[in-house]
Amino acid sequence: MRSETFATSAEIAGQIEFNLALPPEQPNAYYFGATQLYLDCNSKNIFNAYVGQVELTGRRTGVFERVSFKIPSYLEGSLKDGCEDLRVTIALNLPSDATGTYVLDDLTGLLGAGPFPRLQCVAEYKPGKFLALFGHRVSGSDEVTIPVSGENEFSPATADRGQPTRFSPGVDADAVAVSFGEEGVTWRLGKRSASASAASSLCSASQIAEARALRQAQRVKQYLGTITDETVRGTAAAVVFNTIASLGRIQRGIVQGPVEANLAGPAAAPILR
Repeated sequence: MRSETFATSAEIAGQIEFNLALPPEQPNAYYFGATQLYLDCNSKNIFNAYVGQVELTGRRTGVFERVSFKIPSYLEGSLKDGCEDLRVTIALNLPSDATGTYVLDDLTGLLGAGPFPRLQCVAEYKPGKFLALFGHRVSGSDEVTIPVSGENEFSPATADRGQPTRFSPGVDADAVAVSFGEEGVTWRLGKRSASASAASSLCSASQIAEARALRQAQRVKQYLGTITDETVRGTAAAVVFNTIASLGRIQRGIVQGPVEANLAGPAAAPILR
């Protein structure tokens, strides 16, 4: 599989990744095959350069899994200023009797180090109201800071949904959870964006729990940010975090002292759900 030729001025370094879904029908349980990646940049005398190979045996089938290739240092040096005629080739070496459809998606790592936003899933918590769970990925080796701005915002409003502003190398699958309606929601981060709608992939039970916890934490963070007096903000933060710790113990069936006994009463039931 070979891409069209395209131009990029961003440094090509770190890793190139894509999502790959293997079909459930595998003729050989002990060998699923392998995938290789090659790069061309004729303007820099790079012709069908081998980037690497990833074995597919043992990977889950029927779901997307990330495939990563470390860009060799000699290619990084040649492509530090991008490429005006870049082309990507992905090869799949499969058993001769393999059937089914192999699906590739979300090729990243050729437009700079990121961060790149990624939609994980959505959940409908009441008719017409949804919660979206977003993550992000940084391909480079350095932490990136992007304040809430036109380069780190949600739309439609409000632009600030409690999203992170510091992005560490690697993948953060559960970075921010936002609510939205039928109009959908989009997270713009740097030069890329990720969108959620009612038709997006649904969250699992564990992802729903994570999204709810994230949303509550973001609301607390946003509320504390509105307190200008540092002493009051510090006191409020201590109270909030101690309460959260108490609720966590109560949910695990542990009650320490009369305050937590009161919190565990019927009046706290809506908080604990």
